[in-house]
Amino acid sequence: MGTRLGAVLSLPPLDGGGRVAAVNNASARWNVDTASYDEQILTALHEVEDQLGVAASRCRSVRAGARHRVGRSRNAALGLALSK
Repeated sequence: MGTRLGAVLSLPPLDGGGRVAAVNNASARWNVDTASYDEQILTALHEVEDQLGVAASRCRSVRAGARHRVGRSRNAALGLALSK
């Protein structure tokens, strides 16, 4: 009889589904937190993508300005060479 009583006492107490509810609650919190984290990562990636687009546009503008200045310098040098 003592062995059976020990075996019964080693079982988890009946808690009316409280443990299952706690596990389900923790799982739901995990899912919400994971979704929030994923959303933050996607937002950060979009921001980086936007800034890379801005940087690329600036680079194109700087290159175009440099080409324009080179053309003006070339024309000025040609004008000087022809005037001599």
